[in-house]
Amino acid sequence: MRSAWLAGLCALLIAGSAAAARIEGRVLHVSKPDAVAGLSVQLLGVSRDGDTVTRETRSDDEGRFSFDDLPGESVYLLMADYAGVRFPGGREIFKAGQEAETRTLTFHVYEPSHDPAGLTVSSQRFFVERGDVGTYRVTQTLSAHSPRRQVIALGETEPPALRVGLLPGHGEIQTRFGGLPEGATLNGDVLELRGPFFPGEYELVVSYEVDTAGRVLESVLDLHDGAAQLELWVRDDGVEIDAGPLHSARVTRAEDGFYQRFLGFDLSPGTRIPFRVAARPYPGPGAIWPQVTLAFALSLGLAYVVGQPVTRRERAVDEPGESAASREKRALFAALRDLEHDFETGKLSQSDHDRLREELRSDALRALARLEGEEPASASVAGEASAGEAVAPDGGAAVLTCACGRTAAPGDRFCPSCGKAL
Repeated sequence: MRSAWLAGLCALLIAGSAAAARIEGRVLHVSKPDAVAGLSVQLLGVSRDGDTVTRETRSDDEGRFSFDDLPGESVYLLMADYAGVRFPGGREIFKAGQEAETRTLTFHVYEPSHDPAGLTVSSQRFFVERGDVGTYRVTQTLSAHSPRRQVIALGETEPPALRVGLLPGHGEIQTRFGGLPEGATLNGDVLELRGPFFPGEYELVVSYEVDTAGRVLESVLDLHDGAAQLELWVRDDGVEIDAGPLHSARVTRAEDGFYQRFLGFDLSPGTRIPFRVAARPYPGPGAIWPQVTLAFALSLGLAYVVGQPVTRRERAVDEPGESAASREKRALFAALRDLEHDFETGKLSQSDHDRLREELRSDALRALARLEGEEPASASVAGEASAGEAVAPDGGAAVLTCACGRTAAPGDRFCPSCGKAL
């Protein structure tokens, strides 16, 4: 147990250097003030270099104690023994670069009891996720509450105060500090807890692997002491879940992914809840190709529907006496409008828009020239004559023609058709 504490404390240290430190404090008894005299108070510490520090002293008549000249830049745990029970007294951390200082701790001791009455399970949580091939990783959390101002501590020959049902076929059990906590023994698939349970909240977290020799975990949640609330969390990485009578809750995101949750409430002692988690099989090539073919067909259809406005030409109804060149002009101008609409709605890139616009403008200008009996020498010449002043046939005032083909009235600064500056 001590080695596990030391491993946990080492992770809390910060590089640097610090001066010598001092810890003082007082032990209090909730109902017997005189019972705190002469108690054994222990200090266990770890320095940044991994050196251990162990000290012990005795409390005075008022329960006061102190530890002087402690190495700085270390982490310390304090404990006190009373009536055969070791009570935790708190933790102090001295960081790098701190001046010499004194920390003060105050903690309580309680009368022991062999009666677990009032000790209840607040909640149980089961976290399930797929591990290596043929295994599932399970982490269980049990939270209990003791309302009495006593510490429940049972002997090895006494019935356990609480029983934690593990999934059948579980592997080696791991806890925050490595091995099983004080007062815990493993009996088959049941972890028996005999304390100590101090007043207030108690929490136990264990994890293990279940070897399924396949892709399916089919097991039972065994609640020997019931629970006010039960939560089953299954990591959603391609699994199908049958949680029996539990209620499905919304998918929850945790640090390592998304979990499907299932809840149960006010479950009585002895409740057994079967559940099943199965990894979805990977579809073989025979199952994939029909899906690929369908997806390809749908993508082609979507591309046709989306691209249709870009390539279409307006099919105008022939007007009586309208020439072919006039119909072509109207269709080309409609295509220009559609092109601008497609660009504004994000269906075309800038480069495609510019290329198609120049092609349509050239076609439109040629159609205008045919209407007037005049074919431009080249696209570049048409481009130059598309927007500018031209002398009227009678030598009168200059007339402005927009790139879209619309002739503006004298004095117009913008095209009345497309709004472009002239």
